[in-house]
Amino acid sequence: MSRSLSSHPNILQVASVFTDDFPESVLGIEPRSPKNIRDDEPGCSSPVEVFTESTAVVTNQVPTAQVDNYVKHAKEIHEFLPEKYEHDVCLLLLQLFQGLQHLDLYHIVHGELNMESLFLSESSLPGKGSQLIIGNFASAKVQADYEESATLENKRQEFDVGLMIYEFLHEKSPFVVKTQLITQEYMPSDLPALPQLSQYSSGLNKIAGELLRRNPSERLSIQKAIVALQCVLWGPSVSLLCDVTEESMQEAKLKTWLDLERAKAVNTVAEKHLAALFQDDQGINLEDQLKCQFLSEITEAALLEIYKLLHT
Repeated sequence: MSRSLSSHPNILQVASVFTDDFPESVLGIEPRSPKNIRDDEPGCSSPVEVFTESTAVVTNQVPTAQVDNYVKHAKEIHEFLPEKYEHDVCLLLLQLFQGLQHLDLYHIVHGELNMESLFLSESSLPGKGSQLIIGNFASAKVQADYEESATLENKRQEFDVGLMIYEFLHEKSPFVVKTQLITQEYMPSDLPALPQLSQYSSGLNKIAGELLRRNPSERLSIQKAIVALQCVLWGPSVSLLCDVTEESMQEAKLKTWLDLERAKAVNTVAEKHLAALFQDDQGINLEDQLKCQFLSEITEAALLEIYKLLHT
């Protein structure tokens, strides 16, 4: 399925898929010792190379970890460095939604969106960064009647990401903690609140709640989730508009804020580009790129809409 897509940094690019017999040692299976050979016979200590049929995927992207393992191993980091960990989680979720947005352009629904379907790779940018890749398209399908079926299928993906936010933050599913929510009507405020451990916790809690709304048509869209995560990462502080109530004045304040942030971003990129001329490990990183994308595309109106969602 992913071979039919145009290239996207957050979608696994498959060049070829084939089935063949591979040595079990290549597949990570422990070699088996030969049977019916006495310990004193020559060569008895040498394992027999056994071949097993398996499917191979050829890709130009080399995942360094599965997100599921990354989250499990980062539990202590989350406990002792919550600011850093939740910042990184926001970046990964942003890339996840950008990948889903790309699939949406082709009317493709992943079908099995979970931690095991997500991988991490090293960004090719000079300053590096953890790049999220969506893989495992075995259950993906193209919407036959997109307009009619998008509400249920695509909104199910958004619901799945809402559950994953709890997983990323090492919390149980809200529907395990409050099993009654499975069969009754509920509002986002009825969901178990995520622990407030960093400046990102409140925004993640709000986004998760909006993604997990019971009515699919009321769930936060992929596009709005992208802007919401961008605002949690780099948006204006809650105090910026606390003394302004008129919408036109709010947008004017946001325009001033945007102009300043864009100027600062240009300066940062220039400084890092200059540093890269003298040091190989310097230069813009993945977060710099994502932030510049946000600042170049966002409008005052869109920013105000998400600001209100996050802070009211």
